Amino acid sequence: MGKVKLINDTINSAKVFLYKKNKNNKILFLILNEPEGIYGFVGGAQDEEDKSILDTAKRELLEEVSLTEKSYSLRQLKETIKFIHEDPESDRYMKKGILHIFLADYNGKEPIKLGKDLLCYEWVKPEEVMIKIQNSYSVFKKTFPIILNSLNLHFPLFLLIYIYFFSFLRISSSSYLFYK
Repeated sequence: MGKVKLINDTINSAKVFLYKKNKNNKILFLILNEPEGIYGFVGGAQDEEDKSILDTAKRELLEEVSLTEKSYSLRQLKETIKFIHEDPESDRYMKKGILHIFLADYNGKEPIKLGKDLLCYEWVKPEEVMIKIQNSYSVFKKTFPIILNSLNLHFPLFLLIYIYFFSFLRISSSSYLFYK
């Protein structure tokens, strides 16, 4: 992990939603369990060595789950999420961030091998993702409906309202504030 690259006093981050289709042609997402007991997705901040945010996404896939480009097809979504790091114990405290969202279609050519900072992973259905990340960072909850929409997956309206309700309810206990 290199030094975080600041562009206009903003930290750019890549969040990669790795997915695959099961034998019934249903989409499953890879979620990671971090040491703090928080579930999340592949991703991280753009380092000074990364020439682009796309390079960041590829580097994070290699570092966190040991996948090279032959194991996935990667596409960046046009949507981004702007936020402010709110954790006072972080060296990123009160810095602006922009989260760039990626989808990675996993083809299974290489096995998933976790990086040293991760405990385990699971392949889960979209509706299970929301249960797993309920106590996670609100930025994930805000991002996941964008992912579902880009894959033409639809949840019942009540579930989306639930997701957004808990996303904003927990904002004070997470490490992110959102800005426009």
